[in-house]
Amino acid sequence: MVACWSDGRAPISSGPSHHVGRDSRGSVTIETAFAIPVLITVGAALLWAMGLGVTSLALAGHARDVARAIARGESTESAVAQIAQREPAARVFIRHDAETVTVSVREVVSIPLPLFDGLELTLAHDAVARREAALGAGVTDAIR
Repeated sequence: MVACWSDGRAPISSGPSHHVGRDSRGSVTIETAFAIPVLITVGAALLWAMGLGVTSLALAGHARDVARAIARGESTESAVAQIAQREPAARVFIRHDAETVTVSVREVVSIPLPLFDGLELTLAHDAVARREAALGAGVTDAIR
């Protein structure tokens, strides 16, 4: 005799009820054990990438500030000292021209994971500033 509902449909059975849940009882624990380290690693990578973005923006600002300072007539040594104070690992390259000053700031950043040991990224920014004429020269020309 086959069991059936009052409308003639047969009940859906997934086998004996004592086997339900026995095979998958620890699967949630195992999946969580694998997922948590992956999520932590992804979160750490995102934080590191945000730090790279902040460092990159800072290098761009430093390059721009130094190019402007040298274009105004400040000494190269004092301008480079400003970057060295703020970003000790950065390298600064300065090119002088008759009309412009070009400042390149580069910093090598390594990935802080043992798996990627030796892999480095170079953050680089260039800034160009036009040399400014001396203030006194413009004023005396206007007075004459």
